[in-house]
Amino acid sequence: RPSARIGLGYDFSVGKRLGLKLALDNALYFDGKRPSAVFQLGNVTWDPHFGAELSYRNDTDKEIAFFRMGAYNLQNVKDLEGQDAFGLFPTAGVGVVISPVTLDYALANLGNFSENLHSHVISLRVQLR
Repeated sequence: RPSARIGLGYDFSVGKRLGLKLALDNALYFDGKRPSAVFQLGNVTWDPHFGAELSYRNDTDKEIAFFRMGAYNLQNVKDLEGQDAFGLFPTAGVGVVISPVTLDYALANLGNFSENLHSHVISLRVQLR
């Protein structure tokens, strides 16, 4: 499928120990095959994703703990009464760094609005020097 991705992010400090990252990722599709897209102009549809990460820094200014949240799959859906509604799938996650190990957990909704399907992702990274 022909598509283009464009993203923006901004990283700033919130006090001495906290950092905040904001991100917006945009997927543009040119196939005209997404009737539930929230934003559509002819055969072009726009699928935005957004997120935020709050991080905590230690005395050496290294990020050691994270809280993340975001949303994706914005779309027009039918609610239980058959009325048009706006839907999105939220995500959330946490992470911790205990050098040289990084442990992350993420939760994402993979189902539709009538089911309760979730994805639990746990990742472990070890940095060898």
